[in-house]
Amino acid sequence: EAGRVLLVARSARVPSETVLATLALERLFEFAGYVLMLGAAVSLLHLPPMLHAMRPYAYVALAVLVGFLVYLTRHPEEDLAPLEPDGVVVGRVGRVGRYGRGFFRALTGVSSGPRFAVAMLISVVAWTLQVVTYQLTARAAHFDIPMIGTVAAILAVNLGFAVRVTPGNVGVFQAVYAVTAAAFGMDADKAIGVAVLIQAQQILPVTIIGLLAAPHLLRDHKTLEVGIDDKG
Repeated sequence: EAGRVLLVARSARVPSETVLATLALERLFEFAGYVLMLGAAVSLLHLPPMLHAMRPYAYVALAVLVGFLVYLTRHPEEDLAPLEPDGVVVGRVGRVGRYGRGFFRALTGVSSGPRFAVAMLISVVAWTLQVVTYQLTARAAHFDIPMIGTVAAILAVNLGFAVRVTPGNVGVFQAVYAVTAAAFGMDADKAIGVAVLIQAQQILPVTIIGLLAAPHLLRDHKTLEVGIDDKG
């Protein structure tokens, strides 16, 4: 994510704190969509005990998220303390504080009710399409997991989506999917194969399309790596 911020900031020629604020909101709405789906699932569906036990946490997380989003939309951008002029020399702590104020200013500057409503709708649609992707992939592999099992699997594999134990969560994704599918009477070994197909569909096409659409980002990435190595 840090590399993503630097690459986009360099390519778009915008301050990195602005890019970071946009990325933070993206992740926030991804999490909000997940929490909303989790809250609805634990309220309406009969899920495995591990997921059903998340019910109170889902409600609390959803309430906190709503409160934070309301705060962002109501926080006036002009009330923020002004940044120091570029000519003013500040220490390391001062630079961190200045960057933090710039980040918060960018965050509140792009926050509005209509934007958040559209972002939330897109997040819900994205999670719904994930359910469809998981289910159709399982059917294509002749793995007849029920729809409720697919929903449970998505919730389970994304419980720790903020922390990636392995690159792309490869291995962990397959293990959690298999354990969840087994809770619905499915074969765990076949579930691992289905999970490999699902993750391949999520990662490979997007990566290839991204490289074809913006090949200069790959060159910028190599330049960025060289620059970081030169600086130690």
